[in-house]
Amino acid sequence: MNQPFCTVPFVRAFVLPDGRYRECCATEPQIESTHRNFDLWWNQDQRLQQFRNAMQTGIWHSACDHCRLQEVNGTSFRTAVNQANPTVNARHPREWSIMFGNTCNLSCWTCSEKFSSTIESHKRTLKLLDADWINPNQMFEEAWPALRQQIKRSYDHHDEVTINVLGGEPTYNTTVVEFIEWLLVQGLASRTRLEITTNGTKNHRVMNHLNSQQWRYIYVAVSVDAVGDRAEWIRYGSRWSDVDTSIDYYAKNANYVELHTTVSVLNLQDLPEVARYAQNKNLKLVTIPLLQPSYMSLMSWDGGKFDIDHLDYKKYNLDHYIDLVGSKPVMGAAQRLKEYLELFQPIRGPIPIDQKVKLV
Repeated sequence: MNQPFCTVPFVRAFVLPDGRYRECCATEPQIESTHRNFDLWWNQDQRLQQFRNAMQTGIWHSACDHCRLQEVNGTSFRTAVNQANPTVNARHPREWSIMFGNTCNLSCWTCSEKFSSTIESHKRTLKLLDADWINPNQMFEEAWPALRQQIKRSYDHHDEVTINVLGGEPTYNTTVVEFIEWLLVQGLASRTRLEITTNGTKNHRVMNHLNSQQWRYIYVAVSVDAVGDRAEWIRYGSRWSDVDTSIDYYAKNANYVELHTTVSVLNLQDLPEVARYAQNKNLKLVTIPLLQPSYMSLMSWDGGKFDIDHLDYKKYNLDHYIDLVGSKPVMGAAQRLKEYLELFQPIRGPIPIDQKVKLV
């Protein structure tokens, strides 16, 4: 197969918070379905077929910068899925990434109302939501019964099925908890590679079901964008002590745990400390460059270079992120970010002084 070949669109289905579908979680821009008919999407959508064809040209697709940039540091979503799926069978998905609505207890700065009910609530209070905004949870719940049957069909085609539960925050979503319990009752857990991407703020009902002896494999990715007080500001609403405790729990009860960091202008200065934290926990750190919104992207930054110690970044193979700063500047990005953060001060409080230095 030609490189950079990607098996993702052939083997994994991606479900959006409102029950529609997309071709991948790492592309920008993304192809999204206009309907909730899975068979129509998977087998007949011409845009998905064209994307699959592009994966076989040996040329990086223009929408795949996330993986291309990650592979500067070694691995990416593409390489991980390729390794797990060396052969392609597109008849029915072997893997599912499911966004179970937007239920979430946090309002991370790099997120939006599409993936966080708390951000939705904040924007509603501040009158920042579009007049036609519709909460995705009702649409997801309407689509869920038929979607769950499609997922069950995967077990008819494959001995092992990967279920990647996303949010919002999946551990706080009752539909996710009930689905995990359903897989156990159906006797499918032993054939399931369960993947959970979580903010690590703890939900014991989910934790109680994470017995690695019952599942084929349990993988947990914990989102950590900074450490300590900085983490509590960037991932607003979290308590660092809870996240730290959850990471230890997952490391003990799951087969494999990674820390995932979304890299933006808000936390570039925090990367070495996050890398040290991961090293101390003996966990792999996966860094993911933020592309949207553009005013938080390193590449789009027009506010000048950051005053940081290059040697500290080089030590952890993170110095390529410094080179990204302002590589494709968007005029007004720094000012737009400052204005965006200030919009939420009535709810989230003032911008910390250590962050203000980077925005003025």
